Amino acid sequence: MANRPGQGRKPKPIEEHKLAGTLRTSRHIDNTEAFELVTELTPPSYLSPVAAQQYMEIGGQLLNAGVLKSTDLPAFAALCRLQALEIEYTEAMQRWEAETDGMAKESGLDKWPYPGLRIDGRDVQVNPYIKLLMSITPELNRMRAEYGLTPSSRSRIPVTKQKQGSKWDRFTAPGKQSA
Repeated sequence: MANRPGQGRKPKPIEEHKLAGTLRTSRHIDNTEAFELVTELTPPSYLSPVAAQQYMEIGGQLLNAGVLKSTDLPAFAALCRLQALEIEYTEAMQRWEAETDGMAKESGLDKWPYPGLRIDGRDVQVNPYIKLLMSITPELNRMRAEYGLTPSSRSRIPVTKQKQGSKWDRFTAPGKQSA
């Protein structure tokens, strides 16, 4: 029952078992080969421009690392949508704070002394974007961890590095005769 959602640690990748010498074919089944690696990215049409930009930036890094598989793309698009929401909420929160500072300057203060709060007459207003940002942060962090986008999760993701050519490959390429 250790693999039930929310309980116990996550299973090690097959590559980690191979390196440690603890691979047991009866227990560890390598099903990662069944899914094809993504070779090029095209953001889905339903993504906002900010989310599409995140899709291409983060997806390009995951593509170069050889981590992104074809079955991951819908969940990855959801991650990019949440990432875009975080950016939009942060920008809106900063605009709200700037408006509050502007109101404080009209009142004779250099800067409003209570960040995140605004007093309008007798009403105290809390920055509404703080609550929105805090509502998406846990899910965003979980999804980032799934793709190895947090420092602690990066070590658990098996990376398939794509082979890069050497500057000497042209001399040893097939079809070339060595003198």
